[in-house]
Formats: sequence, structure tokens, C-alpha cells
Amino acid sequence: MSALPAESLEQLNSGLRSAGVRLRLEQRGQRLGLRGPLPRRDGQPGLQVQRLSLGFPATSDGLAAALQRLHQVHQQVQDSSFQWPQSMEPPSPIEEQTGLDGALNRFEKQFHADPRRRRQPAGSRSTWTSAYRPYLRRLAAQGQSRLSVSLLEQVLESYPLASRSRQQCGLVLSLLARQEQLQLPADWNERAAGYGLHQARFRQLPSDGQILEVVDAIPNPGWRLVFGLMATYGLRNHEVFFTDFSGLDASQDGVVRVLPTTKTGEHQVWPFLPEWVDHFALRPLARQRALLPPICTDLRTTTLQQVGRRVAEQFRRYQLPLTPYDLRHAWALRTIHMGLPDTVAARMMGHSVAIHTRTYHHWITRRDQQQAVDAALARRSAERAMATFLRPLAYRHRWIYDSVTAISSLSVGGVARLRALGLEGLKQRLAPSAAVLDLCCGSGEAAAPWLQAGFAVTGLDIAPRALDLAAQRYPALKRVQGLAEDPPLPDGHFAAIQLSVALHEFSRPEREQVLRSCLRLLMPGGWLVLVDLHPAGPWLQLPQQLFCALFETHTAIAMLEDNLPAQLDALGFIAVEQELLAGQALQRITAQRP
Repeated sequence: MSALPAESLEQLNSGLRSAGVRLRLEQRGQRLGLRGPLPRRDGQPGLQVQRLSLGFPATSDGLAAALQRLHQVHQQVQDSSFQWPQSMEPPSPIEEQTGLDGALNRFEKQFHADPRRRRQPAGSRSTWTSAYRPYLRRLAAQGQSRLSVSLLEQVLESYPLASRSRQQCGLVLSLLARQEQLQLPADWNERAAGYGLHQARFRQLPSDGQILEVVDAIPNPGWRLVFGLMATYGLRNHEVFFTDFSGLDASQDGVVRVLPTTKTGEHQVWPFLPEWVDHFALRPLARQRALLPPICTDLRTTTLQQVGRRVAEQFRRYQLPLTPYDLRHAWALRTIHMGLPDTVAARMMGHSVAIHTRTYHHWITRRDQQQAVDAALARRSAERAMATFLRPLAYRHRWIYDSVTAISSLSVGGVARLRALGLEGLKQRLAPSAAVLDLCCGSGEAAAPWLQAGFAVTGLDIAPRALDLAAQRYPALKRVQGLAEDPPLPDGHFAAIQLSVALHEFSRPEREQVLRSCLRLLMPGGWLVLVDLHPAGPWLQLPQQLFCALFETHTAIAMLEDNLPAQLDALGFIAVEQELLAGQALQRITAQRP
């Protein structure tokens, strides 16, 4: 079979464009596929730009077969008969099987050819050696000459459930499959995660007091400095030896700079806790790097992995009751408890916000969660104390709360209409019985219209008494106790999330955390609907100000000053739409997760 000339694909797609066909053929690796608007895989109405693996080889013969298949798909889309295939097995004898050796060679070449990795060759070599090659070697050791989905599954299942190695193997093999146009099973990511969380995430990390005690078991002053640096700055093993310590000078602020030669490039790190800089006697390092242990850092003769391994070996030699990465994880948890934004902490640790959130979301133990809940309740109590005596009275006596709600809802058609505004905004966009989350559900009044419409509704609130009342009134409501800023719920689970007259109760930083949580919990294409206060028009401006002064806190006033649609757009939502109601005193915003 002859190889496929690059211009053939371009000419063919140009002809399709001229004919008004919106589908295009593309070459990915050694195989052909098509890309264009296709029916959504989740069954929702409408088309979405997606890829469909055809399985034909990138040859002239394969191109002819792929074009024929494209026209079949185009016709099926036109007459609404298209069905996503359950299996992506070879469609015809024309397809060539993928040779394993060739696939592995292409994968390695593509890895090192990435321009981002070429800027950091030492880190690239270390990543390939430690994070890619072990899993590819196991793949090659299976004794099969052809790469297939069944072979990839066999290798994945050879690793223990819920292990870090299984997760990394799943990632590496999925990248290889993407290159070779192999369609992995839909549950691949779940299986790679081991049907659960990494068991290390539940272990008790050392407390600050334990960390301060352990350092005394290290006899060598140089290794005591290594320990102190990792505890104070959360550095990776090898980063200790590739960091600029000039910020440790007595005249500086204690900020250190991890050098660009490291695995994740240059980044600055602040000390947590600042007093540990002096406790571990780190300041002399600003002028005397030789105080550190004499380890070779010439990357022409060593690797970052080998440098990091020396640190781990030394910890074991001293029989310390923790690992170097325990210090790094404890630093991360310390920043969480002290309220450092995740974006800032992730930047200091040299990884993405997504990795930071995924890694540390479940590290908080029951004790840590209780501390967070107690702090949130104390904070909310303090905020409520800032309001007049009418606010606590309204929450203490139900008839006052109901009366205030009834009066304030007259401008939108009454209490029932107010509580149904979220459903009205999204009902036509959702499939029947879709999963819906009502954040800050209280006793369930705003969830009731969704339940009556047949949706599967989960209600989350921090107050157990409110959830008990919701259970009595709406038994079909699934109830979860937790913080809206960090809901204990699975990612990508909900088709819609509602926040009904609740977001104004949060401060600006908390509000951002709540909205980020919504983005995390929504499935791709899922919808968020917000119903809340908005600066009123001229006729209702004075009544709104009086209402906020009597019944609300400073957080409501702050939200009236902010542009919520712009904030949602900045956080990554799309299709943000705002509708003003009740003389502009109320706003309903809908936004979609990409």
C-alpha cells in the first residue's frame, strides 16, 4: 500500500468544503479519522464538533475507504439515524494492525520532539525515565507484536487497584492510544483510578509538631538543612539542590526561587511557616550553599531523578518516620488551612491548578474537615452578628422569615414563582430526570419545583437542622451535608446546578470558591443557574437598600457591587446569559461548562 501524500488530504477536504459538507478527514498518527459536527454522545439534543476514529490506515487505499465512510456518516447525520459505534474494532480488512515496536518508537520520538520539553531537556529525560518508560517496558514485555486495546487493558490491570503506579500507567497508555488512534473503553479513566482514591490520600500526614521533633533525629547538619527546606517550602527532593537561596538573606523576605533547570521550571516559593526559616537556621544558605550535602548536580553526568533518589535514601538511612514527599504534602495542607488560594499554592509547588486540586482535594482528614466546618460556621456567625437584630430573629422564627420572603417576592409573582425561577431558566435545556444539584438548599423549598418536574435532585447545605427539615418535607430529595466552597461530591456528575438566592451570603473569595466548585461538579455541557440580588432600578433602589440594611450582611452589599456574568466568564464558563427581574432588583444568570 502506498503512503498517503499530505496534499491529498488537503485537496479532499477542500472539495468537501465546496460541496457544503461540514465533516473533514484528518490524519492522527498512522490512522485516519473524521472531525466535525456530530450528535452528542451524552444523548443531549444538538450537534457538537467531535472526532470519530475510522480505523483506516493513512494510505491511499485507506483514504478511499475513509471518504466512503465519511459520506455514510454525513447522510446518517442528515436523516438523524447516526449511532455512535459501541466498538471501534477494524471496520474492514483494509486496516493494518499497529506494530508494537513501531508504535513505541513513534511515541518516544513524539515525546522528546515536544517544543515544551526541548526547552528543559534534563527534566524531559527525567520524566521519560521515571514516569513513562517503566509502563512502556511492561507493555513490551507481554510478548505480543501488535498493539491493541486488549493489550493495553492487560497491562493496566497488572497494577494494584488504587495505586499511584496504576494511575500513571493509565495516563501513559491513554496518550499512546490517542497517538495510534485506538479507542479506549469509556470507563478507562475510572479503571485507571482503581475504582477509588489512592490509599495514601487518607493517611495522617505529620503534624507541625511532629515535623519539628523529627528533625532532631538527623545527626548531619547538612541534611538537617535539606529537611528544613523541604518542610518550610514544600520543595521536591531534587529542587533543594536547584534553588536560589539569596532571598534567605536577613535583609530579604525569605522567598526562594526554584531554578528553571528543574522538572517544572522556574517558580518562587514563600515560607509556610515563615518562622521556620529561623527555626531550621536556613538563612546562612543565602551566602553559603556549601552547607548543603555535597551532591553532584551536573546534569551532564546525573539526572534530576538520581538527585531526588539520594534524598529519599538519606531519609531511609536515618530511619525517619516520614518520607520527603510527606513534608511536601504537609506544606500543601498547611497552605490550605491558612487560606492561601489554590492558584497561588499550585504555582509555588510548580504544578497546575488541576493537579493541585486533584491531589489535595481528599487529603483533608475528618479532623481537618471538622476544623474547616467550625471555621466556616464561626465566620458566618460573625457576619450575621454584623446585621441588625431583625436578621437573627428572622432565622429564629419561621413566620418572620416567611413573611419577609413573601413581601420581597411580590415583584416576581410570589414565593412559588421566586423558587421556580431556576427551573424556568433551564428546564428546556435538560433531559428528563437529569441529575440536578441545589447548592445551599436549606430546607428544600427551591429544590421542590425541580423534584415536581421529575429531576433527580441532590441538596447540599452546611446546616444539619435545615437538612432534617428538608427530609421531612421532601423525602425524594437526596441530602448531603457539606460546604458549598468544597462540596464532598464527585466531579462532572451533575447536568445542572442551582444557587437560589444564596450566593450573596458568601464573601468574595468564598464566592469564587463556590463557583469553581460548580465548574468542577458539572458534567461537560452542564448548566449553572444563579438567582440572586442585583442593583435595583430607580423605583426599587431605596427599598432594596433598606432591606439589605435590615436583613443582610456586608457580603450582600459587596455582591451588588460586582459583575457576576463577567466573573463567570473569567472562571471559564461559556454561554453566560443574564436576565433582570423585579425592577432589576433580581438577576437570573445561566452559564454552561465547556
